[in-house]
Amino acid sequence: MAVLEARVIGGGQSGKDTGEISTWNNHTYKRLESLYGAEKTTRIAASQKAALDFVETVVKEKRINCGFSRQDAFVFFDSPSVGPEFKALLNAGLQDTKEVSHCE
Repeated sequence: MAVLEARVIGGGQSGKDTGEISTWNNHTYKRLESLYGAEKTTRIAASQKAALDFVETVVKEKRINCGFSRQDAFVFFDSPSVGPEFKALLNAGLQDTKEVSHCE
């Protein structure tokens, strides 16, 4: 693993990031589906999940003491947009996604 920073480590984005690795991205999956179609959106989700799995494997195999752990993630939506986004997440193959009415 490497931390890449333009100037001083921790002085730019690496110092402001929470360090999470996620299957989530800058766009909603509903938006990705409308831009790229179901097949490409499924590939995007699969590649992000594979990257997360790869990092976990490297951390375990190399015995890297970095505090890595898998945690639940929550994304909040306005009520009308929950249904279509939830469906798009499932369509993309993110079957471990669940809809909750409040944080458990």
